[in-house]
Amino acid sequence: MMRHNFQRLAYSSILVGFLAACNTTNGSGEGSMSSAMQGVTDSVAGLFGDTADPEIHPMVLVQSRQRDIDVDEVENAEALMDASAPCDATKTSLRSDFTLGQQELRETEYGIWPVQKATDYANQILDRIVACSPFDPVPATVVIVPKPGRDARVYRDGLIEISVESFDGSPEAVNILAFTIAHEYSHILLKHYERGQATQKRNRIFRTALEAAFLADDVLNNNGADAQAASKLKTPMMVNRTMDVLFEYSWGRQDEHEADMVGLHLATRAGFEGYAGASGFLDKLKDQPTIESRVLALAQDKERIAGDLVKGGVSGGKDGIMDALKGVGGDMAQSLAKSLEESHPSPDARKDMLLDHSEFVKYDDFEEVRLELGLDQQFPLPDYKKVVADRELQAALTAFAAAQEVHDALGSVGSLSELSDGETVDTLLAKAKVGVSGASWLENNAFGRIAFSSLRQMQGKNDLAIIGFERYALKQEGAPLRIYEGLMDRQIQAKDNKAATKTLAAAEAEFGSDNDILYPMRIKLAHAKGEDTQGLLAGCRLVSDPRIARMCRFWQQGGIPQS
Repeated sequence: MMRHNFQRLAYSSILVGFLAACNTTNGSGEGSMSSAMQGVTDSVAGLFGDTADPEIHPMVLVQSRQRDIDVDEVENAEALMDASAPCDATKTSLRSDFTLGQQELRETEYGIWPVQKATDYANQILDRIVACSPFDPVPATVVIVPKPGRDARVYRDGLIEISVESFDGSPEAVNILAFTIAHEYSHILLKHYERGQATQKRNRIFRTALEAAFLADDVLNNNGADAQAASKLKTPMMVNRTMDVLFEYSWGRQDEHEADMVGLHLATRAGFEGYAGASGFLDKLKDQPTIESRVLALAQDKERIAGDLVKGGVSGGKDGIMDALKGVGGDMAQSLAKSLEESHPSPDARKDMLLDHSEFVKYDDFEEVRLELGLDQQFPLPDYKKVVADRELQAALTAFAAAQEVHDALGSVGSLSELSDGETVDTLLAKAKVGVSGASWLENNAFGRIAFSSLRQMQGKNDLAIIGFERYALKQEGAPLRIYEGLMDRQIQAKDNKAATKTLAAAEAEFGSDNDILYPMRIKLAHAKGEDTQGLLAGCRLVSDPRIARMCRFWQQGGIPQS
C-alpha cells in the first residue's frame, strides 16, 4: 500500500464543461451531462485493467525501472537472478531527515511512537533486505504509528510506517514483518511515485466525477426542487462515498502486483520465508474491512439515496436532472465499484497470483539456496519474543487498545446516555486514563489524548479537555496538527475565540498556511466569529483531501456544526 500527496488540479475547464452540460440537459434524461458522466464511467472502468506480468523476473523489472529501459534491454539478468549471490553487509538503508514523511505523519495522523526496540528491530530487517538486494540502496527507514490492524504505507521520501498492531506473537510474525517491509521498500525501488501519469489520470477522473455530482446537486437545488428533495441531498451523495474509497485504494493492480512480487523476492533473498510471510500478511488482511463489504455498503446507499430523491417530489422538467443524478449516484458508482473490485483483488486472489509467480521463479529451490547461506548468522536479529515482550511496546499496545475502545464507543453515540450495554462513563474514563499512561511519553501521545479529551468534552468538562491538550499534548515536540485542531474546537466551544485564533495561528506557523486540514479549522473559527464562510467553503470543496472536500460540501448544504 502507498500513501500519496494529491496535488490540486485546475478545475476551470472541468467546471465550464459540466455547467454547459447541466444547462443542456433535457426532460428525457438524454442530456449531455448524462453523456459526459458516461464518458467518465467508461474512462474509469478502463483504468484498472493493468496487470503485472508474473513471468517477468522481479529483479529484471526493478533494473528496468531503475535505468528507465525496457525489460528486454536489461543486461546481466543472470547476475540479478543469481540465487547464490552473497549479501553485502556494507550496504545499509540510506537514512536521512525524511522531513516530508515526518511532516505528513504529524499533520494527518497521530505522530510517531518512540517504541525503540520494535523500531530498531524493524529497521534491522530493512537493513538485511537492502544488504541482500542486488541494487544500490535508496533512502528508507521504518517508524511505528498508532493505527489499528496490520497497516503499512510508504511515503515518497522513503518513510515506511508500520502500525503498532503489526507486532504480535503469531508463529509467522517475523516473516510477515519482513514481507511487509520488503513490499513497501519495493514501491520505492520500482519508482512508483515517479511513474505518476496513470495516477494523475485517475486523480483527474475521480475529482471530475466528484465535482460533477456537486454540480448536479446545485442544478437540482437552483431549479426549484422542493425542500424535502433538497434536504435529502444533505446526506453525502453516493459518488462522494465512492470517491473516498477510491482515493484510499488509488493505486491499481499493476503497482500492487509488482510490489508483491518484488517484495516476495527481496524478503526471500534476505533469508526469510518469503511466501509464508506474504501468505500470512494477506491472511491477516481478511480480518479488516474488505473492499467487497465496502462495495456492498455503497450499493445499499445507492438504493436508499435513490429512494429518498424520488420521494422528494422531483418531477416535470426536472426529469433530466433526476436522470443525471441517478447516473452520478447509481450507474457510475456501480461501475467504479466494479472496477475497484477488479483492481484490488481479495487477499485469497492475491495469494493465488503470488503462487503463480512463485512457480515461475521456482521459489522452493531459491529459498533453499538462500537458507544455506546462513544469513541468520551473518545478520543476526534479536529474539522477536523479547522484542514483543518489551515493556515499552507492551505499554504502547495496551494504551492504544484502550484509546481505540474509547474512540469507537464515543464515535457511535451522540451523548453518553446512548452508550451500549456494558459501557459506562466510569469504564470509559478508566480506559481513557490507560490510553495516556504506562510510559512517560504516552501521556503526550495524540491518539490517546484526543480520546480522553473527547470523553471529557462529552461529560461537559470542556475545561479539563482544554487543560489536557495544553498541559500535555502541545508540550510534545512535533505534536500532530490534529492536536491543534482538537484544542481549537474545545476553545470555540468555550466561546474563547481569542484563544482559538491564537491556536490557529500557531498551527499555520507550524504546518504552513496551505495545509488542507487548516481549511476546516479556518471555516469553523470564522463561523464561531459570525463571519461569512461561503468563500472559504467554496475553496475548501476543492482541496486535495477528499474527506475534507466532502465535509465542506456537507457543511455548505447543511450548515457548519457547533464544535
